[in-house]
Amino acid sequence: MKAHGNHYTFKTLPQEYRDITRWRCVDEDALQEEELHRFAALREAITAYVRTGKLSGPSKASGVSEEEIIRQLNRCVTLDLEGQLVGWPALLKFLRIGRYSRATPPPVGPVGTAAGFAGAFSKFLGDHPQIREQLDDLIKKRSRKGKIHEVHKSIRQLARDFADLCRAAGVREDEYPLNTKSTARKSIERYVNDLVQCGSRSAIAARYGQTAADRLSVGTGISAFPLALAPYDVGGIDAHEEHCIGCIIVNGVAGPQLVPVERIWIVCFLDEISRAILGYSVGIRTEISSAVAEQSLIFNQTPWQPRPLSIPGFKYAEGAGFPSGVIPELLGCFPAVIKFDNAAAHHSIRISENARKRIGAALTYGKVADWAHNHALERVFKTLETYGFQRLPSTTGSNTQDPVRPKNPVREAIRNGITLEGLLDLTDVVLANYNATPSVGLGGQSPLQVLRNHLFLVKPTFLPRRLPPPSGHRPELGVVVETRFVRGNTKEGRRPYVQIDRVRYTGPVLARSFGFIGSQLRIHIHEANMQQVQAYLPSGIELETLSANGGWGRTPHSREMRAQINALCDAGELWVGFGDDPVEKLLEYYANKAYKEALERPTSVSRTGTKLANAAYVSGLPIPTQTPGSEDGQGNATVSPGRPVPASVKRPIWKSVT
Repeated sequence: MKAHGNHYTFKTLPQEYRDITRWRCVDEDALQEEELHRFAALREAITAYVRTGKLSGPSKASGVSEEEIIRQLNRCVTLDLEGQLVGWPALLKFLRIGRYSRATPPPVGPVGTAAGFAGAFSKFLGDHPQIREQLDDLIKKRSRKGKIHEVHKSIRQLARDFADLCRAAGVREDEYPLNTKSTARKSIERYVNDLVQCGSRSAIAARYGQTAADRLSVGTGISAFPLALAPYDVGGIDAHEEHCIGCIIVNGVAGPQLVPVERIWIVCFLDEISRAILGYSVGIRTEISSAVAEQSLIFNQTPWQPRPLSIPGFKYAEGAGFPSGVIPELLGCFPAVIKFDNAAAHHSIRISENARKRIGAALTYGKVADWAHNHALERVFKTLETYGFQRLPSTTGSNTQDPVRPKNPVREAIRNGITLEGLLDLTDVVLANYNATPSVGLGGQSPLQVLRNHLFLVKPTFLPRRLPPPSGHRPELGVVVETRFVRGNTKEGRRPYVQIDRVRYTGPVLARSFGFIGSQLRIHIHEANMQQVQAYLPSGIELETLSANGGWGRTPHSREMRAQINALCDAGELWVGFGDDPVEKLLEYYANKAYKEALERPTSVSRTGTKLANAAYVSGLPIPTQTPGSEDGQGNATVSPGRPVPASVKRPIWKSVT
């Protein structure tokens, strides 16, 4: 028998279609008795025909005509919209296996007189591809020159715009779709729903927002290639701004003043298999920085110790902690692959080059706005908010429409005395407790227990990757390498030194080695604490540790704090005298200014207070008491001069005359 038209027969049926065992199946228990009998007869006849190529025998045995066997076979081997064979479901009654396609033109006539519009919309769009493209532009909000789309356009407005497109293309009022009562509004609604239900990312983003479109990247039913097979195979780092307002306390002449500061940032470092938080860092600042992200890696290198908690009755759960503090075998171990998002801080040289070379891990960056790249960390942040910050009176809520969000979080933070120190305690406790909390996703085990089982149960399933000792060519995390000339003057008796950010550094060996003057040294700078630096010869041989001269060597301070001090001194707002501790002077300046701002605007978040909190957090110094009349930080008298004194003018030295 030959094929008629596009129909297949035994001889023309493609070889890949003949394997009926791979056809899509039907759950026969769901069929009624009459439908089941019909389905079984057709399936038996088609099976026999495909295997033998005979029609008469299967037709007599099943009671199905030869023409019906051929027709039903061709229904089974029809391709669906996804390019797959329809299979055995094609034998079910009233199942449409293809879209209805109208062959005749839509009816013509005035509104209310024409009838029979079945399939007219698809026929019209097929005959007018330009109008279809313009309609898709409106639905998907495609960018066109000189065109601005509404944020959310209704179906009714889409129908009006569609009618305008038709008129502009020359469609008459008595032609479809202008001759319909609703201007094809129902058809447009179905067309939009079809685009959305087909998973069109642009259509879903246009109708329901970018968040809904971003979710399309997960739940596809296709498993990704597993990068992580054991603990410390893959880790992830991400930052999260906490939804809570905290305050610092500054004492002054008007009594203790609560100064609201900006919301803190938390950067977490997590292992993907065990879901254990390996480390974290806190950023008290407006935006996250690469230094804060790097501190979450450094956390994993130092033994964790519980914080002395400032909140009465607040405590760690039994067994809580971080791997670096409760599992000594994992101290200083790092994953082989670390995931990052596309934040600018993660693309810095500090992370993408220095940290990568020191850790020896591969870094992988997700797509822009792809939260699923680090989905495990997103769950941790949700836990941190749900069981921590969003339970406090000063929470800012998950968004501005959150019903839990108080009317004025800043006022609540002041009224309830929610301090920044308390928020830091809460962060450490919640994250440490998370590591000791059993999870359904981990089979009822806690993240720390999963790590212990992989290490000590029967036999280890992974080899902890300890880092080699740092060297002159591979410095420790948090250290930058710069080249500096050795300065000094033998004739004037100025001993050799190197200068970094306007501060002189020297040591016992360098100070007596006048032969180094004019040569270069490689300086390893720990930017989180600029009290000391490490000096190396150009050959890589370690020389010695150099200390900052004067008051710069007294208190821990970051490179960022030194830049702030230098900038304030240049602007004439801060004066550091001989023998003064510049860090203490900076804290005094910020305390005076923050106290004054808090008195003027008590319910506003203070930028200066945020800087003060960060400086105190980095240096470890207590927040100083406000000094009356010295908001300029120069120790002037309580009466301020009418005009600021230029920084170039030296302060007078008064002497007693006898």
